[in-house]
Amino acid sequence: MKKQKLVAALMSIALGTSTVFSTVAFAEGTVLPNSGVEMGTAESSNVVLPSGLKLNWGDNTVYYNGNYFTSLELALKNAYTDIAATGAKEIYCKPNSNVGTMTHENISGDLTIYGNGASVIGKGEHDLNIDNGVPSNKDITITVKDLNGIAAWGGRSTGHTINLNFENCKNMHKILFRGNVNKSTGAININVKNCSFDSDKGGHKDTSIHSLYKGSINVIDTTFNKIDVAINLNNKSEGKQIITVENCEFINCGLGTETDTSTNKTYAAPIRIVAQDGATSNLIVNDATFIYNTTDSKGNIIKSCNGDILLGDGRAFEKDEEIKNQGTTTLSMSDTNADVMVQEREYYDSNGNVANPNNGATTPVSNNQVVKPDSKNHFTVTDKPVVPDKPVNPPVYPSIPSEPEKPEEPIKTEIIGSNRYETAVKIADEMGYYDTAILVNGDKSLSDGLSASSLAGKEKAPILLVKQNTIPRETLTRALKAKKVYIIGGTSAISKDVEKQLSGKEIVRIDGKNRVETSEKVAKLVGNYDEAFIVNGNTGEADAISVASVAAKNHAPILLTNGKSSTHSKKSGVDYYVVGGNAVVSDSLVSKFDAERISGSDRYETNRAVIEEFYPNENKYYYTKGDLLVDALAVSPLSKDNGVVLVSPKSDNSILKDKDLVQVGGMDFEINLK
Repeated sequence: MKKQKLVAALMSIALGTSTVFSTVAFAEGTVLPNSGVEMGTAESSNVVLPSGLKLNWGDNTVYYNGNYFTSLELALKNAYTDIAATGAKEIYCKPNSNVGTMTHENISGDLTIYGNGASVIGKGEHDLNIDNGVPSNKDITITVKDLNGIAAWGGRSTGHTINLNFENCKNMHKILFRGNVNKSTGAININVKNCSFDSDKGGHKDTSIHSLYKGSINVIDTTFNKIDVAINLNNKSEGKQIITVENCEFINCGLGTETDTSTNKTYAAPIRIVAQDGATSNLIVNDATFIYNTTDSKGNIIKSCNGDILLGDGRAFEKDEEIKNQGTTTLSMSDTNADVMVQEREYYDSNGNVANPNNGATTPVSNNQVVKPDSKNHFTVTDKPVVPDKPVNPPVYPSIPSEPEKPEEPIKTEIIGSNRYETAVKIADEMGYYDTAILVNGDKSLSDGLSASSLAGKEKAPILLVKQNTIPRETLTRALKAKKVYIIGGTSAISKDVEKQLSGKEIVRIDGKNRVETSEKVAKLVGNYDEAFIVNGNTGEADAISVASVAAKNHAPILLTNGKSSTHSKKSGVDYYVVGGNAVVSDSLVSKFDAERISGSDRYETNRAVIEEFYPNENKYYYTKGDLLVDALAVSPLSKDNGVVLVSPKSDNSILKDKDLVQVGGMDFEINLK
């Protein structure tokens, strides 16, 4: 293989500085040593600055590794690309300053941010983007202290553990981790202490803390105000979530007012805990307070839609929900007055109305009662016991040896729609949150679409399929979720009529006088890259589709040619790969770009060569029909970390044996794994 990719290099080097720092408490109006900056009138806080350095902030607000920056966004970009630093990276904010706005700033290694009472403000989601666009290759720890308005967002894509710590951060936006989940997905541990989430002060109205993954979640000394689902944990990882909520206050939460409809009233609650089939969630609540002081037009207090604590999911089962059966949720609670509600599927109907009252039950619990976990019935409630004068030794029971664990069977899942358009939509839904989408003609040549896969990876955007003059209904629904939409190809591929259906969105059309020029324009838009693929845009689509996932992962453009020559200029520092045999792409192009050829006797063998080059030791693969390439294209941003295997009734599919598999699109044959 050629030289390491930039992304891999960023992840393989331990990040950070070895700065020694000091912690000092300052009162109002205090001048920081060596800073020349007055604290102002903010409340006292612990200020942490690099020891032994005289910081001359000037108009700057953030310091990292010897450099000053006008915003936290710029400092994070610098830290992210700083491959020379070793150890955990440390960023320092000017005390009580405005460090600007930001959205989706990538984090790939250990990091500590000392906020010193500074605030992230303005438009944007203010989030640290973790294990999403750039997966980590090791366990990482991220700590943020005294930084107001900050957030975290991501979707687990590796088996490594993420430790995420927030301390004394006020008016946070949200902490949200969702996306693909399987047995190999790593844990995320979230610790929140002495923080606040307030929708009146920039907090996310719908949810504050959300995770689909195994791990421990500890929320201590934290307040939530006007959040529909303040703590919203839906464990899909076939592992265990252990959630501790201690000394927290929930004010007017769970009212279900996020949207104009009653949709989220079917799951709104201050604390909501759900476990999918095979998963376990254990909730521990100590000294929590639930306050409601909002009234309706008649002066009646409005309380949470589903109790103070909701266990289970009572929504109607719908076709696009991936799991119908629920896992195990338990509750342990003390020193808390709360209405605890347990729901089973179809307590609500699809219109959000209570359809089966017997599928839900509410238990009022007072602070002089104790709730203990019960894996069969969720929990039991008893009065607090009278403390005896003398301690009573508990009975001793003989231990029962546990049964040896059976080896886990490979998992097979499916992403299949009724047609190619619906399959692409389901793929987009699997990707979770996105604010950018890419439209490709799903009927005509895939050449334009091929060149879009690298852009999809960079923008973390799904590839949605449209017709020349219309957008299928299911596609339009997803496209309208995005703020920005890229259209790949000219009006002969996707007409102006399609653009009109996306009124109000930021539209960027990428088209050239032919497919070759379109691919070069996409490459230019992708920007800096250290890998590129040379393919035949006329007859080599089947070979080229095999590298679409790699292109999405490494933001590596796919450059279309006529197979014999190319107007594209070779860039220094870029590793080029020619995909396909010399009957498809000539040796002269290999020589021109000093490229490595990846090829086989047919599209399936070429595909296996790509897998061996870029995904040699994966435990999971996506697979599609080798003669329906549009599914492989649509899934490329979702399958970027695993690769796509093309299959047919006669192809050698042994590479899939004993792997976790995701079938994309329907098939009229059974794959042979021998």
